[in-house]
Amino acid sequence: MHYKYYRDGMKEMLTFRLWKVREDGTCTKEEFGYKGGRTDLQTFLVQYAGHPVGRYTDLLFAWPSFIFPILYPYATGLIGLILIFFGVRTKPSLH
Repeated sequence: MHYKYYRDGMKEMLTFRLWKVREDGTCTKEEFGYKGGRTDLQTFLVQYAGHPVGRYTDLLFAWPSFIFPILYPYATGLIGLILIFFGVRTKPSLH
């Protein structure tokens, strides 16, 4: 249970195999890990292996916090209403 003591332990232990079969029947095997360089094809195929992986970062696969989906629409809406209110209120008259 190495991953219990080291935060990124599971990510470093993940390895994947990509088998490529050519038209003539020859096969090639590529092994790659979670860490390190991956091709775009490898990153695309890992998505279907049950573990989300981004090409450059994995930040899009998690919410920043549990409050974010609730706070974001209401906070930005409130800021927009305040800006509209002050924009209409301080509009110079045409007289």
